[in-house]
Amino acid sequence: MEMVINGVSTRKVAEITEELCGTRISKSLVSELCKRMATEALSKA
Repeated sequence: MEMVINGVSTRKVAEITEELCGTRISKSLVSELCKRMATEALSKA
């Protein structure tokens, strides 16, 4: 999520995740996960 907040594209986050973890995720999944985390963070603020 920090990468997206700092302006890294969801496509680039997906590429980095694949490089680091060896698992391919879609850019739409990155976007959805960031939305969920933002919602969760705001509900706890």
